[in-house]
Amino acid sequence: MRLDPEMSGNPVVVLDLDGVIIKSNLVKHRAMLAMFADHPEKLATVDAYVVANGGVARRDKLVAILETIIGVEATPARVAQYLAQYAKSLEASLAVAPVVEGVPEFIARADHTFYVSSTAPEEEVHDQLVRTGLLHSFANVYGSRTPKAKALSEIAARHRHQEVVFFGDSLGDLDGAREAKVAFIGVTNERDNFQGLEVVKLSDFASTEAVDHAMRAAIRMRRPTPISPHPPQPRNPLHGVTLEAIVRALEARYGWAGLAERIPVRCFSHDPSVKSSLKFLRKTPWAREKVEGLYLFMLREERRMRRPPP
Repeated sequence: MRLDPEMSGNPVVVLDLDGVIIKSNLVKHRAMLAMFADHPEKLATVDAYVVANGGVARRDKLVAILETIIGVEATPARVAQYLAQYAKSLEASLAVAPVVEGVPEFIARADHTFYVSSTAPEEEVHDQLVRTGLLHSFANVYGSRTPKAKALSEIAARHRHQEVVFFGDSLGDLDGAREAKVAFIGVTNERDNFQGLEVVKLSDFASTEAVDHAMRAAIRMRRPTPISPHPPQPRNPLHGVTLEAIVRALEARYGWAGLAERIPVRCFSHDPSVKSSLKFLRKTPWAREKVEGLYLFMLREERRMRRPPP
């Protein structure tokens, strides 16, 4: 099915593995938390960090948790030990993890070229695709050795006369699609990580019409209709508000400790300052979106508090 008359052929489809092809996110989430059960006072922070950093390679995730939350040095030996423990705890659960509804049928009936791009180790991705009988359906499979933005850029260059649509389930996936300038659909089968964001969403692949509609919408969103450089945005509460003003308002309301609890990033928890926070947020889109979301929540709460009682 042609979705864009200016492009030749059908869109190329790239699928993340966890949460998009296989229902494995919650299993992996529980396995990650279980490794830090001997730090019960820090589990809530680890939990929030894991949720906020979906789509990040597990090695990088573990290094950040060990050093910024647990407070120990992430030596190569220690990281290797945790990675081995994590992989072992997943073996039985991944062996029976179900496929997201409609994925095999979508791949079988759709006239697209398919790829996989995942932050899981290549061997694990390969084994899961073999287990589900889907490996032969993909032109290429990218694992943790290739960052998603790089994989998507390579795919887009290979199919430069076709649209590329990436189905992902995390903010890291969204960032990768934006960096590679390809269309993106947020899959919300196990968790909706895109609340408050302008993202085309899809719960599963069971409905052909829903999938086609989502792909059309995602491609339109990637190629918006040209508008004036500075259109009025009277209904956008962020219009005209600088990032610095947002950070200062949030710090005044919650304090640095409160901000670190709500958004567990290093710039809020270690020697926090407005300057260091701005530097981090300006180069980290997913964190900036969470900060802006918290600011909007604060504004709604303030409006609610000002309403007269019924």
